Amino acid sequence: MEYIGPNLRSLHIPNLSDAQAHSLRHCTDLEELIYDGPISEAILHQLPNTLDHLQVQPGRDALTETAIRTYNIKAQLTRYIERSILVTFTWVHDCGLTHKEFRVVCEKYGIEFRLWLQPYGTYPGERPELGEVDSFPQRLSLSPTRFKEMAAAKNGSLD
Repeated sequence: MEYIGPNLRSLHIPNLSDAQAHSLRHCTDLEELIYDGPISEAILHQLPNTLDHLQVQPGRDALTETAIRTYNIKAQLTRYIERSILVTFTWVHDCGLTHKEFRVVCEKYGIEFRLWLQPYGTYPGERPELGEVDSFPQRLSLSPTRFKEMAAAKNGSLD
């Protein structure tokens, strides 16, 4: 990561241990991170301040509501937001976790909160467009079903 990190603008990684989290500091121009693993204080602490979009999918059994409170993920996310230029935070609701607290933090700081429900990205046409990317989060075509889910999440009917 030391050599390619400074050239990355978008990164999608499946998992990262706390010991490996330090490698994120080499990504000095990173604008988008899509992370498919349990989020931790160490990872949030190492995120570069340059992110426009952070997407977290903690995994089905990787994190429980108790773990969110024990590891104080909400406070860590708040600290990251305060020092960053984050525009959009996406939480993939994959494991029965409450998203209310994350939504409240995002609203407080004027950050767009997105909640993806399963099956995410599996509806026809829901894929990033191929081609040059000029902003993050990347444009994604959404199905009518996804629009209904996102509207329900925004209105709080999924709580």
